Amino acid sequence: MEYPQSYSLGNGSLWQNVKSKWNNMPVPISCSLYLLKENRFYIDISVNELIDVVFTMFPAYGYFSKKGKLYYLKDISSGAELVLEEIKHSNLLVKKGFCFMENELFHKDEYIYDSDEGALNFDEDVVKSKNREIDFKENKKPEPVPLQLGVYRNGDISLFLEVGFHYKIFFSSESPLCLLSEGKWEKEGNVLKLYTPSLDYTFLVLISSSGKLKMIRFPNCGYPDWVYELTIEYPFIMR
Repeated sequence: MEYPQSYSLGNGSLWQNVKSKWNNMPVPISCSLYLLKENRFYIDISVNELIDVVFTMFPAYGYFSKKGKLYYLKDISSGAELVLEEIKHSNLLVKKGFCFMENELFHKDEYIYDSDEGALNFDEDVVKSKNREIDFKENKKPEPVPLQLGVYRNGDISLFLEVGFHYKIFFSSESPLCLLSEGKWEKEGNVLKLYTPSLDYTFLVLISSSGKLKMIRFPNCGYPDWVYELTIEYPFIMR
């Protein structure tokens, strides 16, 4: 197969009988997958909430490999692996992915849309990912650090830490819009672990003494700042 190739999430003209929750979003929103040269890939989400105003994020980007009919996409930011299966008409069925992608279909575009590839620095972000892992090993502590439950935010990404050890990660523009991940959280010392069943994977976070969250393995979506601050505090709830 020659690259680049582009795909759009949701129902294509060949799949009108397929029910897609993605096609029933409350605002105009699109999601595209690009398979690029040198086995690179990225997924972008674009939201049209206002006239001539488009919000764009990159929930996953990195490198892919193909074995038979399966594509394995390794996300640089989170370290998670997405799995897509090639089916008839060269479309890709999501076997493992973020929550909004579950059981959805990427249908192949007839024409290659404009690419935002230049907005991402793959090689540099691989180095930054390795540095975060070093930071994690050097700074994780067995001593417990207080964790305030509530909503933590960086740019348009919000992490909801809720009672019952449940969490959700949303892409938000004006309000929570696209569910990236949900699952269970647990805390060990100053380390916060977020397990997501849809990916069968655990994100890692360091809790600072100031109460801010420093993401280590997380769908940070291309934002340069990996520190999330508490924006909504759940009263009297600490862990």
